[in-house]
This record gives sequence, C-alpha cells and structure tokens, in this order.
Amino acid sequence: MEKIVDYIREAIESFLDRNSAPESIGWQDSVQNEVGFLKDMEALETFLTPINMLGAAKLVKPDFISTDGLTKAIATTFSRTIDFIETKGFPPSPYLDKELLKVGIDYSTTKINFSDSVSFFITLFADIWEFSGNSRSQAIRELRIILEEKIKYLKEAIDWIIDNAREYPVTKGNSKKVYWEWGEIKGPVPLPSLYSTYSVSVALDSLLETSELKREIADRYGEELVNTLVELLRGAYEWTRSIVVSQKTEEGKDLYYVEYPNVDRTEKIPSRGLLVYILLTFMSAEPFLKKGELDIDLITKIIDTLMYSYTNEKEETFLQTSNAHIINIASVDPIMYEDRTLLYCLLEGLSWANKTLSDNRGKVVTDEEFLKKMSYVIDSTLRDIMIRQHPENHLWNEESFKIYYTQRSLEALTYYAVYVSDELKSKLNLIPLSMETNLRAAVQEAVRKVTEQISNMLITEILSNTGKLMNPVSEKEDVVKLKTER
Repeated sequence: MEKIVDYIREAIESFLDRNSAPESIGWQDSVQNEVGFLKDMEALETFLTPINMLGAAKLVKPDFISTDGLTKAIATTFSRTIDFIETKGFPPSPYLDKELLKVGIDYSTTKINFSDSVSFFITLFADIWEFSGNSRSQAIRELRIILEEKIKYLKEAIDWIIDNAREYPVTKGNSKKVYWEWGEIKGPVPLPSLYSTYSVSVALDSLLETSELKREIADRYGEELVNTLVELLRGAYEWTRSIVVSQKTEEGKDLYYVEYPNVDRTEKIPSRGLLVYILLTFMSAEPFLKKGELDIDLITKIIDTLMYSYTNEKEETFLQTSNAHIINIASVDPIMYEDRTLLYCLLEGLSWANKTLSDNRGKVVTDEEFLKKMSYVIDSTLRDIMIRQHPENHLWNEESFKIYYTQRSLEALTYYAVYVSDELKSKLNLIPLSMETNLRAAVQEAVRKVTEQISNMLITEILSNTGKLMNPVSEKEDVVKLKTER
C-alpha cells in the first residue's frame, strides 16, 4: 500500500516540477505544444483527485504533498479557466479545435458548450472546494473566497446539464419509465451518448458528495435544484443499466456488451470495452441509490465479461482508440471524440467493484475461480499501467509525458489505493513493478545504442566502398544520392 502511495507522490511532484502553468500559456505536454481549456483542467485534476481521495480515506497525512507553489498553480489556472468561460463558454478545446475550424466554427466568435468540458469544470470546481476546505494553509483556504466569487459559473454549468438532459423512455412490461442521458448530436432524432452520460455522472457525483458545496448550492439556489441533480444521476444509472445486453458465444458463454443507437451493433468487441463506462456510471450513482437498487447481479456479469475481454482480446478492447463519443455541433458532420484510456478506466472500475462485491457478499454468487480471476485482472491491469510509466520523469506516455495519460493513470492508482481490499493488496508484491519498469527502460536504451552503432557502421562501410568506386569530381553528389536511396 505504501508503495502505491509513493508512486503517486513521486509522479505528482515530478508533474508539478515540470509545469509551472505560466499565466499567459497554460499547462503543456512534453510532446505537444497545444494548450487549452480542457488540458488546464486535466492538469489540476492530476493532483487534486489523489490528494482529496487519499486524504478522505486517511491513507496519507496532510503534508502528503508540499504546498509550495501548489496554491499559485491552482489559483492561476482556475483564473485562466474562468476568463476562458466568460468569452468562449465550454468548448472541447484544445482537442477538437482543428476539426471545428475546418467546418467554420471559431471559439473567438462562437460560444460552444460541450458535455465533457462542462462536466470537467463541475468536477474541478468541487475538487478545489474540497481541497481548500481541508487544508490548514491560509493561502489555500483563501482559494475558497475565489470560488465563492465565481460560483455563478458553476451554476451556469449546472444549468447546461439540466437543460441538455434528455428523456429516454423505456417500456418494461406494462410500465414506462423515463431515464436520462446526454449527448451533443443535433437533428430531428438526437442520439444518446454513453461517454457524455458517464462524464456528466462523474461530475454530478463530485458535486453532490462535496457536502459543503452542496449546502452552498442549496442555500443560494434552493434545495429543489439539488434534488433535481440527484434525480438526473439516478436516471443516468437507469439508462446505462438498460443498454447492457447479452450475447452467447459459440461455446455457450454469456457475454455482455453495450447496445444503443450511437454504437455500431456489429462491433461487439469494442462495445464490450464500453462496459467500463457503465461500471463507472454505476459507481457515481451508488451513493444516491436507495437500498437494494444497485444491481449487484449485473455488475458481476459486467465484470465477468470485462475479465474475459481482458484475457482474450485485450488489444482490441482496451488498448486501441475508442471512438466512444460522436458529436455533431451546429449541424456539421459528425466528429469523433476519441478516448485512449479504457485500460486506465478499467482499473478504476474493477477497484470499485472489488469493494462493492465485498460489501455485498451473500447477494450474489461468485465462486472461488471468479474471485481469483478478478484478483489476477486487477493485478495485471495495475502492472499494465505501471510499465507505461516513463522511467525517468515517472509520468505517463512513452514520449516523456502527456497530461491526459498522467491524469488518468494517477486517478486509476488512487482508486486502486482507496477501493481494493487489504486482502488483495497484501498478495500483490509491488517490487517487480519497479523492476519491470527499469528493465523496460534498460532494454529500450540498449536497443537504441545498438541501433545507433549498427547505423554508424553501415554508413561508414557504405561511404568507404563508395569512395573506391567514385571519381573525385562527382563524389559528394553520388554520396548524397547513395545515402538517399539507402
């Protein structure tokens, strides 16, 4: 357990050292120069999620991360975020900037609101609120004053969530229920979006579980607003539950996948990967469900399918790009909003499910083989994430680091630390993780050096042989031609 916390601390400190979030620029990846609204919020969540969750679970002390520079980074970035919202709304910047410009949509002249951006802002606002209330530092507590002054922008985001919630009637037997989902598709028949619904659910959970902020919202805007958000979250749970369907394999095994109008029904393997978003939506809704409403049996079936997919089709299910979200803003052609982090989300979902099944023993039958397999997949997924950590800067992405991958990785490690049972943690020997990471780095460096040596030898040999065949007058021209052809 302490080793996981050490990994998280080391990565956060490295991340803060490498990105000072200058006022005029913003947080940047090491491999891309693009900056923007969503990237700034992802950067803050890189350390706010671990600090808040590990602190609430009493797994770390208050001085887990040094606050030097932390307050300024939060205040500066949050101020830039508010300035952006005032003039441009909640667009998908920077990730879809180029795609939208191609169809004539420019944030400088047109306000665009996008579900993931709205949701991320709500989550960020709630997390800064929680962070500022838990710290003993006067400088950090002063962040609360800034939040109170800017709470109207939180209300603007909440209003967007409410105004864009879409009824999804479902008939079961003689009764008809109305569930709720979100998406950006425009047109006579708006299509739902699982990714948007998952994203909104996470945001509502963050807001509603931050008790002081929930009280502030109720005091300012009325208790009915809070009740509406709870009902929307419950409705999102019911909608995601309704789109999980089963399919028998040739061997007769029941596997489950996601089926709704926005998903290609012929692509059963990728849509099985989308079950991760179902699991995380369940996790967000759980605190607001009545006793007995959480479908433990369905959770078990989803986990069984995800474990099957991880064991038999990991590459195509979790490691390839997931076109999880198709958007159509302002009647332009549909644009793919890609998510490449299903593997990281898988660890989050399985970690929560590990605790949920443990808390609900007796309500569902799971044999010893199922529990062993679940432990194996959690262990293996953790290792999959750790071997993708850069060996020098301790962040994520093979080309030094990307904010999005680092944020998702630290979030996944945090969920593992908080939710996975002590019994499973005690069986996991983390020493091989660091050995595996270091070995991977050593092999990569050895291959690089050998490749460089072989390349130099070949060039030397080619130039040597070329010199014997060429006349001195045309030597330079012919060497250039030979190297090019080679």
